[in-house]
Amino acid sequence: NALRMEKAYRGWGSELTNEITPIEADIERFVKFDKDFIGKAATLQRKQDGAQGQIIYLEVEPGDSDTTGGEAITVGEGQVIGLTTSGGYGHRTGKSLAFAYVQPAYAKPGTDMTVWILGEPRKVKVLAEPVYDAANAALKT
Repeated sequence: NALRMEKAYRGWGSELTNEITPIEADIERFVKFDKDFIGKAATLQRKQDGAQGQIIYLEVEPGDSDTTGGEAITVGEGQVIGLTTSGGYGHRTGKSLAFAYVQPAYAKPGTDMTVWILGEPRKVKVLAEPVYDAANAALKT
């Protein structure tokens, strides 16, 4: 799980489920809309209507524990804007990382928010790219 988190790979059953469309999961680039598939109508409708939630990749302020999924993401005075789906410690990078689905208005890289881990608030920052090997150079060696 640590390597998956460092590379920002989404996981089946946490970030990717039957209830999440490729629009929300930010994997639309892998969908061929010129071909037929199960869920195509719903996916196109979601694309037209706009996503209700958007996946984000987070760096979490270091602490004694990491996210595991289901932790609240808040902004301001505790306004809940989403939930984590998975998380963990990246041993190669020394960073605590997480994925979450949040309201689209808060999905911009650099956005500061708070995650609640075991009842304790921790600062998180939305990342634009993986913390390890963002250019995929290691895959080509």
